Amino acid sequence: MSDTNHVNRIAQLMVELTEAFPPRDLDAAAFARSNTAWDAYTKAEAFDVGSQGRTWDELGSEFVDAHGGALFFLDPGAFVAVLPAYLAALLRGDTESEVSAFVFSQLTRAPRPEKFDARNNLLAEPQRSAVAHVLEALTDSDHWSRYRTEIAAALDSWR
Repeated sequence: MSDTNHVNRIAQLMVELTEAFPPRDLDAAAFARSNTAWDAYTKAEAFDVGSQGRTWDELGSEFVDAHGGALFFLDPGAFVAVLPAYLAALLRGDTESEVSAFVFSQLTRAPRPEKFDARNNLLAEPQRSAVAHVLEALTDSDHWSRYRTEIAAALDSWR
């Protein structure tokens, strides 16, 4: 794929993410109130401060890098609220931490199908499609070649 085609595809997927997940102000306190597991996340306070009152598209790659592990601890509603920020960072390819492995694991149905299903059940069809399209693009990207197995497992969960 040419550089121009790649850039255009990323731009189209960013539009799809924004349309599927309209940005809304995040309520960090609601994240904490809705989930006792949130207390176990060691960076919960920094996550809350960094996300409060922002929309997912205002959470930059630095935030996503710092909080890759947060996805595991978020309740289904909070997960859905911030997921597009993580997907956007992966699409842009501007995250260099271990966040990608965390994201791919949380987008894979196994080994916790009940957790995956609870999250997936909150998504509308355009949101599910957007997630699958992002994973397909990552599969095609040389930037993420070392995670092909993890991406393929995640993608299989969304098909």
